[in-house]
Amino acid sequence: SFPWHWGAKAGNLWRTTHDIMPFWKSVYMIYLRNIGLYKYAKPGAWNDPDMLEVGNGKLTYDQNVSHFSLWCMMNSPLILGNDLRSMSEGVKKIITNKNLIAINQDALAMQAKRVKRGAIDVLAKPLADGGTAICFFNKTSHSAGISYNLNKLCSDDYVSLKAASSYALCDQWTGETLNTNGKLKLKLKKYQCKVYIIK
Repeated sequence: SFPWHWGAKAGNLWRTTHDIMPFWKSVYMIYLRNIGLYKYAKPGAWNDPDMLEVGNGKLTYDQNVSHFSLWCMMNSPLILGNDLRSMSEGVKKIITNKNLIAINQDALAMQAKRVKRGAIDVLAKPLADGGTAICFFNKTSHSAGISYNLNKLCSDDYVSLKAASSYALCDQWTGETLNTNGKLKLKLKKYQCKVYIIK
């Protein structure tokens, strides 16, 4: 029924996928479906790829971080699906990451666009303060590397990164800062996400 075509006229959010399950294949397949619908999201109208399974089943630490990161980048409603009475400190730290929640709740309300597809997907999300959130997601079951030039985002009409001779990237999970002229080389563990704010 493609509710993203008419959902904004009927309410504030619409399910875009089948029900999520507490295992990685389900999270991954739902991501693949939802990421392409970025043009339909706007303030007060959201693509909903179902609740979070962070802390459920046998998801690894990196899978939990990636699940939360991707849902935040996609402006998904952050509805917890885990048992709050028995969650570990590690799970609590993931779902209370203020940096990622701020990306999810950003006032510009633009869902991330997948700007590069491959073993490592690259997602970019314009932010209200003129910054850009960028996410590198290793979809594979082994470690992988990527070379990416941020200057490509300057010519993307949706992202509209402001061209600069140098960029500072702040890691939203570790707080570390990378400085680059635009060319990036990253290595990610299996199923890992890295999320940065480009300033």
